[in-house]
Amino acid sequence: MLEFIFKHSIEGIVITDDKANIINVNPAFTEITGYTREEVLGKNPNILKSDKHTQDFYRQMWDDLLTKGSWEGEIWNRRKNGEVYPEFLSIKAVKDAKNKTINYISMFIDLSEQKKIEDKFKYFRFFDPLTGLMNRELFLNKIKENLVNWKDKFCLIIIDLDNFKDINEVFSYSAGDVILKEISDKLVSLVGQKNAARIGEDSFAVIYSFKDSFQIESIIFEIKDTLSKISIKNTILNLSCCLGVSVYPEDSQDPEELLRFAETALNRARREGYGKYRYFNKEMYERAKIKIDKIATLKEGIRQKEFIPFYQPKIDLKSKRIVGFEALARWQKTEGRVITPAEFIPLAEQEGFILPLTFLLLERIAQDLRVIYHNYPEKKISCAVNLSLACFEEGMDWILYFKELATKYSLPLTAFQVEITESILMQKERLMVDILNNLAENKILVCLDDFGKGYSSLYYLKNLPIHLVKIDRSFIVDLKSGTKEEQLVKAIIEMSKVLGIKVCAEGVEQGEQLSLLQALGCDIVQGYYFSPPLDFKKILNLLASLDFNLPASQ
Repeated sequence: MLEFIFKHSIEGIVITDDKANIINVNPAFTEITGYTREEVLGKNPNILKSDKHTQDFYRQMWDDLLTKGSWEGEIWNRRKNGEVYPEFLSIKAVKDAKNKTINYISMFIDLSEQKKIEDKFKYFRFFDPLTGLMNRELFLNKIKENLVNWKDKFCLIIIDLDNFKDINEVFSYSAGDVILKEISDKLVSLVGQKNAARIGEDSFAVIYSFKDSFQIESIIFEIKDTLSKISIKNTILNLSCCLGVSVYPEDSQDPEELLRFAETALNRARREGYGKYRYFNKEMYERAKIKIDKIATLKEGIRQKEFIPFYQPKIDLKSKRIVGFEALARWQKTEGRVITPAEFIPLAEQEGFILPLTFLLLERIAQDLRVIYHNYPEKKISCAVNLSLACFEEGMDWILYFKELATKYSLPLTAFQVEITESILMQKERLMVDILNNLAENKILVCLDDFGKGYSSLYYLKNLPIHLVKIDRSFIVDLKSGTKEEQLVKAIIEMSKVLGIKVCAEGVEQGEQLSLLQALGCDIVQGYYFSPPLDFKKILNLLASLDFNLPASQ
């Protein structure tokens, strides 16, 4: 089996003696580097050296090998044809019974294609591919970076083209793209490449330094005049636009706020008709204040512990028993009204309240789990909690927190499960790898939520301690026999089983969906077909009436 893996692995494998002389390589090594086995036997792996790393880099590598017995990381090497390429390299020392190193085994993966994709991804993340202008995110970041050295006042202007969809319909979308490119070039000529961005389908933003208000009026006139003269196929289009203006530092000293205020002013201009422009003013500020009031209400709601978990049962399809719950946040106002997460979670994340909100919910979840464990000590029930990216960015020691929570309420750590989305892994992969491994080592199971909604990387399933994959509800909604959704769900289930990962389908609302999921071998389901999310009192009544079993009809 080991020989088969050695020969057929897609990873390059190099085995050396204790002096780092190569004694064997596998076929993948030859395929990646271009060197045959005969060409490298007896030689040092530094024949692949790219000269892109310093001596300190290699010195640290050998220090780790000699002191820790292993090293891994990204490295640049050189193929036989001279091409330099990136790889992920893992080296481990093999020791005998006397703890003496007798061999080194290196395994590596060629990252060339991945790096190309990453470079493209980085470009498309920060730049508009059509115009080459900065996108919204980079535009704001650049303003933040430059504020330290900014000596003059500046205005932030958002330009929104009037009825640009008509241009696309009359002249074609490709012609519309040409016009957008020309508009971007004209804006760059007015304010400079570093001061212009495309922030929407037919909207742009610029920043412009000024000394008096006349200069703001002047640049607005130039923008409007320039757009009015753009032509295509010898036809002058007389393009018009609405503009929203905010001013630094009078309106705000925060770039995001300035952009938001300019958008507020733009919305007012749009309401007044084509070709209008408006400055942000106090009336608009009052509207912005409504948001501040919402934030204050949210903060007070957390202080008053108005947020509670609702629980949706998770059903094991083999035993037909309730094996756990997913906790879903609800805001229960003092007057009895219940508010769903869509109305407060985005605001909580945006304004930095997601962590105290999460603590509040976890405390209540632990209290509720203690009651269930007391009433049903023989049941190994668990509750999954969704943690957002912000929960992991505060340097929070989640292992210590869960241990303290478990001790406080006399619960096993297995009572808790953590659900994260693929987007979190993509944004903070290195951070999340250590956190998830620590959670798994402490018997806190990790669930990958919304699988299929993002990039669905097999890398995460292969290399991270994922216990359960939750198929995104978008695949379940239209799940019927003979559909693409069936094939996709089948592929996810089969792939997960090969990797030893359980599968949960969420959003099950119909008997046909349930039957098909059973036939496909899905492990666990949840959805309104069985139960909507319920408050804890109703969950206790449900458990008491069913004793964790489903009604025979289901």
